[in-house]
Amino acid sequence: MTEHSTPRIIDRPIRARQELSELPPADSRAREQCLRERGHTLSPETLVRIAREACMAGDRSVVQQCGRLLYGKPLGNGRFTEGHCEPMITSHGRHFGFSDKEEDRIEFRARCHAALWQAIMAGSEKKPFFEERFYAALKGLVIDVGRSMAAERDRHALNDPALDESSDYEGVAPVDWESDPISGIVTEEIKDAIRRLPAPERDAAWLAWVQDWKIESKDPNEQRTVAAALKITGRMVHKRLSDAVERLREDPIITRIMDDHGWS
Repeated sequence: MTEHSTPRIIDRPIRARQELSELPPADSRAREQCLRERGHTLSPETLVRIAREACMAGDRSVVQQCGRLLYGKPLGNGRFTEGHCEPMITSHGRHFGFSDKEEDRIEFRARCHAALWQAIMAGSEKKPFFEERFYAALKGLVIDVGRSMAAERDRHALNDPALDESSDYEGVAPVDWESDPISGIVTEEIKDAIRRLPAPERDAAWLAWVQDWKIESKDPNEQRTVAAALKITGRMVHKRLSDAVERLREDPIITRIMDDHGWS
């Protein structure tokens, strides 16, 4: 914005304007209670506005409620129910060919959710359309994610060994929270955020930060390292971890947790 420019006026739908005018004040218990009782009746444009205000206020509970109302509820098989996003994500997942395999459904949905949250965190000035015409904005976002994943799939089909670096995330053993040396840093919020990362970053982050595996080893026979498990170089692991940190820092709540514990 230039010195003489005026802020953009958000052209919200009539329904969203009415809902926002009737809400209790931001950062109040009354608003949190209102979300619990009738959040499912609110328009997505209203939920985006509430989520943005809650993020600025550091109100984690309200942020999480808005996320659940927008995303829906997981069914445990790579599918979600309810939520404003699910019909669009499911429809375009079928269109791009990501609906047959559970791992594809999980990956596509996780990327869509991450991209949406990134757009929400960008704020009203940079991403006003999510407060004006949510479904149109979401459609463009989901299409972009689908095209990106389809392009990656096509490159894998060419058998490029530099690109064939997938791994089985579901096969990772659960962490022992009592003995894990970084359990004080990897909170439940960060653990959930790691699960939402794109698969390459998610696998590297989970093994390195949650499982506390070494990045690599000079012993060629040692398999309990991130590089060995993912069949990539240690340098590539560090690159993926760096990318994971950048994505996690897009969420101000996660950023505060990371900064409080000196995890940079």
